Amino acid sequence: MKFYNQSYVGNYDSHDPLISPVFGNLRDLPPLLVHVGEDEILRDDAARIASLAKSMDVDVRLEIYPRMWHVWQFNLTLPQAIQSLDGIAQFLKAHLAPATQQITPI
Repeated sequence: MKFYNQSYVGNYDSHDPLISPVFGNLRDLPPLLVHVGEDEILRDDAARIASLAKSMDVDVRLEIYPRMWHVWQFNLTLPQAIQSLDGIAQFLKAHLAPATQQITPI
């Protein structure tokens, strides 16, 4: 893990919000949907992001998928992958529709 951590962070400060958003200011972000697997190595970070966003009055929904791992959505033979991707689509439809209705044609 140390190798992968160093490969990701490089010579940057690991507390830089561009490296890890748990150190960022999430205030005024649009609604967030966080999908994470129960067996995901970054599950605790995902929960921290959701908690931080909520503490900054961001509309956030955290969904933890049992027995799933990092990027399980790539495996489209899994029912949980389809469920997650469908959930993302529904979330986007619900939150983007009001924004597109406000656009006035030129």
